[in-house]
Amino acid sequence: MKKKKIKIVFAGYSGENNTGAESRIVTVVKDVKASLGDLVEVQITVPTLSEKNIRRYLKDEDVKIIEMGWIGKFILNMLRMVIQWNDILILVEGASFTDHFSSVFIFIFLLATLIAKLCGKKVVAYSLDCGELKPYNQRLLRLLGNKIDLIIARTEDSKRRMEKFGIKKEVFVTTDPAFQYSPPGDEYVKSLLKKLNLSLDKPLVGIAGKEFFWFPIKPKLWGRREDFFHYPLYHTWAEEGRKNSRQVKEGLAKFADFCIESLDANVLLIAMERMDHLPSKDIYSLMKNKDRARVVDSNNYNLDDISGLLSKLKFLVSTRYHACVLSLVSSIPMITVSSDIRCEGLFRELGMMEFYVDYKTPDLYGALKEKSRLLLGNEGEIKEKIKRAYPEFLDRCLYNRVLFREWVERAFA
Repeated sequence: MKKKKIKIVFAGYSGENNTGAESRIVTVVKDVKASLGDLVEVQITVPTLSEKNIRRYLKDEDVKIIEMGWIGKFILNMLRMVIQWNDILILVEGASFTDHFSSVFIFIFLLATLIAKLCGKKVVAYSLDCGELKPYNQRLLRLLGNKIDLIIARTEDSKRRMEKFGIKKEVFVTTDPAFQYSPPGDEYVKSLLKKLNLSLDKPLVGIAGKEFFWFPIKPKLWGRREDFFHYPLYHTWAEEGRKNSRQVKEGLAKFADFCIESLDANVLLIAMERMDHLPSKDIYSLMKNKDRARVVDSNNYNLDDISGLLSKLKFLVSTRYHACVLSLVSSIPMITVSSDIRCEGLFRELGMMEFYVDYKTPDLYGALKEKSRLLLGNEGEIKEKIKRAYPEFLDRCLYNRVLFREWVERAFA
């Protein structure tokens, strides 16, 4: 008997060399196929800003890739796909319901939701976050979020915020699908380190930095070239943003030199997404011991490269949620410097809030030096804590498949 065919389109942030977003797309494709493979025939379409970029990560030839072009064309093509081609729209971007960096993206994802529902399609919010939204975005989420057929949050905090903003539908809580992503083997990583002219003879310390003060992203007719995102969107600087940015970069650069001089470590400055490349280069430029540091950027290193390097770290200092997620499988001790709810929520779940540093901390270098000494003084205990915590994260991650399959069985009976 021929299986029923279900067409699924993803709404996410792909093709931008964003390691975290790409790790989600890869693992959600895996989840969909694993949960529905014996039930229905699945056709998955992933719209992207660059097919070349996404194929570095997503190598499944069964998945249809459609290059969408610049941001305005992307929106129009996304809506066309929602209307014409799919049975299910899956919101796969983890930050779909956040607006701390821009309201543009929550508008796009909720507009896609509205069009899908008007056309009689099903919509799934797949293990994502909800931030402390601006009042008008709270109202928008209340209006359109209640039309979503299956809502899965990746933290209890996100569920509470959704309910506070007026989501009446049941919200399930699991965790990020990227927790299931496994790094490549030892030989792969050794070969990569050789290309970087490094070895594991000395400890590796990872610093995954980002630009905290280059937001929000806003539509403009024109702007500074260095602030360009995708036309017509430009980064903007908050008041005293450039001064604060310099202070954070100086603190991270000074800490990188401390790791080299005090721990005899080599340092990897890991740019988890395209936007992190410039700040990572700025941190590098401020260092004294440049010969012992390497910039590893997502423009030139793919998901396997970055996850493999993360798996060999002595410890990680990260401003990025997915750098932490992809390190957990390898029990890497970590410190986070954070400006949003994602890293805070993860460290609270791990019971490691003593290693959480607010990005506005006046003496960032001093705070990181103190945290690193505490971390290294309890290294074995911390690695064991993370090792014990990981199976629970993995179980919750894989439960996404159970929830999705059960919903499909009901929705397409």
